[in-house]
Amino acid sequence: MWAVDSWDQFRCANGGKVILQGERGEKPGRVGETKRLTPPLTPAHLEVLAKGQPLLRLDEIATNGPAPLRNVFFDGHNFFLASLDGADETCLRNRWYEASALLTVGSAKPEALPLDAWQAAGTAPERTGSLVRDGSFEQSGSSNLVSYRTGERVPWPATGLVWDAPAGGTFTSETNHGGGTCAKVVNTSGDYLLFRQPVTLDLAPGKKYRLTAWVRGENLVRGVDAWRTGSVRLAFTTPTGQHYAQVAELLGTFDWKLAAGVVEVPAGASSAEVQVGVNGGTGTMWIDEVTVAAE
Repeated sequence: MWAVDSWDQFRCANGGKVILQGERGEKPGRVGETKRLTPPLTPAHLEVLAKGQPLLRLDEIATNGPAPLRNVFFDGHNFFLASLDGADETCLRNRWYEASALLTVGSAKPEALPLDAWQAAGTAPERTGSLVRDGSFEQSGSSNLVSYRTGERVPWPATGLVWDAPAGGTFTSETNHGGGTCAKVVNTSGDYLLFRQPVTLDLAPGKKYRLTAWVRGENLVRGVDAWRTGSVRLAFTTPTGQHYAQVAELLGTFDWKLAAGVVEVPAGASSAEVQVGVNGGTGTMWIDEVTVAAE
């Protein structure tokens, strides 16, 4: 959501063709809802104007959700890119979704800016040679975003740069193995509570990678199945479903220790994801210094 003052017109376009346009109404209420188009469309470009002059332009509008943006609309001086707008059974429980766009102010030419130093550190693989981004959780745990509505700091799980944090997952400085921050999972429900991050690997069958993580546990109890424990693993998507390559099954209470192992890429793998946390058991687990490197 953005707050845009003084606007009086907007235009949405797709493929060089205007698909929706309108003017700001005198009364509060939604204006220009793209979900009301037939069929609903996500605009590739959106322009906001005041007295015929451009105030704001959005290009490359996108979302990482299971479907295109549900709605794009104005309500008073607030502008919304809505990944969700009402009930949506295709969205996964306890997963963060986000929308993005290239934003240009006034009549300037749209141009992507270089990453700031803090962004580059959070989105690039670390200098250790690991293919995991922010494996020490320092960048994910350093955000100080504040809620526009409440004025309070946004909870840590909502502000991770590259890690998808589960329910019960936080970034904390209460303990760590290296640096000042680590990830923490508290599981009282027996759900699958895993920090997740896609990783770009050479997916040739039989290719080997070493996965490591420093972990600490407290009262980790196995769930109803033998594999429901504290977990450090790589998950591969294959034509027959998910293939899990686990290097550690963690139980009990223990101080920081290294969980490590070598895994092989299965046949037909199309993507890979690092997963660490309490996978169907209960208890508390801390994770730090996660790495993936080719053997």
